[in-house]
Amino acid sequence: HTSYAVALKMIAPHKIFLIRGNHEVRDVNGDFQVYGKTSFLYQCQALFGQTRGKRVWDAFNLCFDQLPIAAV
Repeated sequence: HTSYAVALKMIAPHKIFLIRGNHEVRDVNGDFQVYGKTSFLYQCQALFGQTRGKRVWDAFNLCFDQLPIAAV
């Protein structure tokens, strides 16, 4: 879902608006103790391996850091 939303934003930057939700924060999307195998960090590492998965997760979070937290 995340990759699809980012791809849409890249295709139509003036038509797609992304805002940060509660799961676009490292403390939440990387929390394996609470979310287990559904955590974003776990899923990235399962798909790309331990090291590369962490880098993918870090790259997405750098993108998330730039998202606004509200829209009017």
